[in-house]
Amino acid sequence: MAVGVRSPGLGDRTGPVNPPPQRIMVTIMDHIGDVVNTTPVLAALRRAFPAAWIVGEMCAGSEPLLEGLGLVDTIWSRRRGVGGRVERLTRMRHGRIDLALLLDCDNAAVVLAWLAGIPVRYGVHKNRYGRLYTGSVSRRDDEHETLGPFRRLMPLLGVETAEWRTMAHEAPGSADRVCRTLGAAGWHQSRPLVGLVVGASGASRVWPAERFGELCGHLERLGYAPVLLGSEVDRPRAAQVLASAPEALSLIGAPLADLPAALRLCRAVVSGDTGPMHLVAALGVPCVALYGPSRPEQTGPLDRSRCTLVTSATGAMDGIAAAHVAAALDALAGVCSSMDHNLEAAHRSAGPAAGPETP
Repeated sequence: MAVGVRSPGLGDRTGPVNPPPQRIMVTIMDHIGDVVNTTPVLAALRRAFPAAWIVGEMCAGSEPLLEGLGLVDTIWSRRRGVGGRVERLTRMRHGRIDLALLLDCDNAAVVLAWLAGIPVRYGVHKNRYGRLYTGSVSRRDDEHETLGPFRRLMPLLGVETAEWRTMAHEAPGSADRVCRTLGAAGWHQSRPLVGLVVGASGASRVWPAERFGELCGHLERLGYAPVLLGSEVDRPRAAQVLASAPEALSLIGAPLADLPAALRLCRAVVSGDTGPMHLVAALGVPCVALYGPSRPEQTGPLDRSRCTLVTSATGAMDGIAAAHVAAALDALAGVCSSMDHNLEAAHRSAGPAAGPETP
């Protein structure tokens, strides 16, 4: 299997070299959605180089998203600051890495890989240090911001991308933990769950709390149990939703390791343009994805077979009415009713889930 040698200039470039890499390091972007969107890359590397040792270098705290998938042999947790960079450089130097795949679009990553003496360095580059890459691609406005360059990068290494899907894993025992938490909060398992992801990485991508409250009322009238999902930073927003929808359940602040199980227990999920939306798509759970200022073709999930996109006519999230989202959920009812994401999901054997292949 050919890898590549350095050739001068910026942009897409490559050249063949042998032998195949034995030790591969993949640097992964920080956010949940970015980690999920890296799984097709890791799976393609695993197929192309089955004998290679692969390490995923990723933001500390995001490790549960890769654990259990079998795509990497180990994980290096990445810390910020000067101390974190020294630690990264030391690991790279002592890791005997012969191929670095730098997907985090971070100028520091390629400098560190170069300083560490890693001989072959491929990645998605910004506007600096392009000549430090053996081969690279740059982002384009006419494609998905991560999946597009990732998929264009693979052929430079001689790696096939015909099988291209995102993957997610439900940790053993996590469904039971989630069910116990919800049960203690008053969930009767006869009421199907609908997940509501209340936060996002940017304020402009967050649907107003009062709209979530309106939607909760609609769901409760139909016999569903709305459950709020998010991290600790979303707790104030969740409190606003609960002020108008006190019967809603909450898993705000639950461990990231339990998020896949929580999503899998839901009949459907409503989410803005944020990381859990990509996780929902990878798990195959029906989803209503809300888009205001961002563009689905640039940031949407890879698999949209069970995803309904709701866009704002005004370009702002407050331009999406709760009734519009409720109608999109109602349209998913036929799909949702044929899927059992509640009681059986809580007792199914945990394992990786993957969306359909995308050509």
